[in-house]
Amino acid sequence: MTRNLTALATSWLLVLTDDFGQAIAAAKDLRIPPEWLKRLIRLRDRHCREFGCTVPADQCDIDHTIAWEDGGKTVPENLSAHCKPGHKTKHHGGGSVTQDNDGTLHFTTRSGHTHTTTPDEGWAITYPTAEDRASNTTNQDKSAAERSVDGEDGEPCDETPPPF
Repeated sequence: MTRNLTALATSWLLVLTDDFGQAIAAAKDLRIPPEWLKRLIRLRDRHCREFGCTVPADQCDIDHTIAWEDGGKTVPENLSAHCKPGHKTKHHGGGSVTQDNDGTLHFTTRSGHTHTTTPDEGWAITYPTAEDRASNTTNQDKSAAERSVDGEDGEPCDETPPPF
């Protein structure tokens, strides 16, 4: 069965997962981001990341900060949403752009002025760590009554399923 399925594949996408089974590195060597990664960037950015632009991210291109041709990877830390005019300006405007790991962009214009844009409020990409795994294991070891508290009052939850 597996051999038959693999024979049908026209291409393969390598996905690196962490200990939790979450994808942490996929498509980093592809030039065009897969749709799931484009959606993630649009959710993070919400609008064009050019300073002062408010074009919604769903109408924007997803662009590499360090160009793919120059060795830039197709990862969230190197991608951002840009409207068509902003995308052109980024590539042909004579300035430069750098990006922090949290998605913050720093634009330097030809005149030397610097402008910074950040992802929308409340956005933070956090990757699981070994400490997360340890706390997850600890939580699994607790009894159901210890884990199940409802709200701020500290009262145990009713674990029975709803009647439908």
